[in-house]
Amino acid sequence: MRRMSRRDWAIRTLQAELLSKAGDQVIAVLGLAYKQDTHSIKNSPSLALLGHLHQFRVRLFDPVVPASSAGHPRSFGAGSELEACEGADALSVMTPWKQFSGLDANRAAGCMRGRVVLDPYAVLDAKAWRTAGFNYHSLGVAA
Repeated sequence: MRRMSRRDWAIRTLQAELLSKAGDQVIAVLGLAYKQDTHSIKNSPSLALLGHLHQFRVRLFDPVVPASSAGHPRSFGAGSELEACEGADALSVMTPWKQFSGLDANRAAGCMRGRVVLDPYAVLDAKAWRTAGFNYHSLGVAA
């Protein structure tokens, strides 16, 4: 049961914070690989999440896995982490690539529409993202 709870955490949190509201939400997803430093997408948490987001627009970025691998009908493959954030209502960091930790919260705040951040692996600097006005969520940490 606990594993299922962790696997579904991202979609449950997005549903509570954003997806239950009306509108054409855009979700930025960073990371398609199963884990950092690999190109494998087998058992990828990102693909599991994207399977629940077919009706939403998504902006995808992974340093080694092409966005086309996601097979999402409303996806846009971004060229960088920041480009993925452009116009997004929420940001979800689904693979703990080290380079994602350098994403600047203030720059993201300047280009995102919304202020929801899901960071299950605690890759981002939580304090910096909260200070920039984001509703930051990390797995196992109270919001």
